[in-house]
Amino acid sequence: MVEGQLNKSGLNPDNFRKTLNGKEINLYTLRNSEGNEVSLSNYGGAVVAIMVPDKNGRLANVIQGHDNIDDVINSPEPFLSTLQKENSYSMARTTILQ
Repeated sequence: MVEGQLNKSGLNPDNFRKTLNGKEINLYTLRNSEGNEVSLSNYGGAVVAIMVPDKNGRLANVIQGHDNIDDVINSPEPFLSTLQKENSYSMARTTILQ
């Protein structure tokens, strides 16, 4: 992903860049061939967005994540992501190549 480029959830990777205790924190987005995305931070592996088709086939974020790293860090439950009941999603397979 290009610096500052928004992913399908609209998250800006620049809002997740920070140095904390001498370590770089970033946002990473995994995308499969179907266009589904999962965005997570390397700060504890916090999942901040899961973009999958809703019941009408439109991509929707099915968790309530954070919009920036400071909210993740200051959250009482920074690594907890909650599935939103109103969205139904299809299962897809993602292959990570090394």
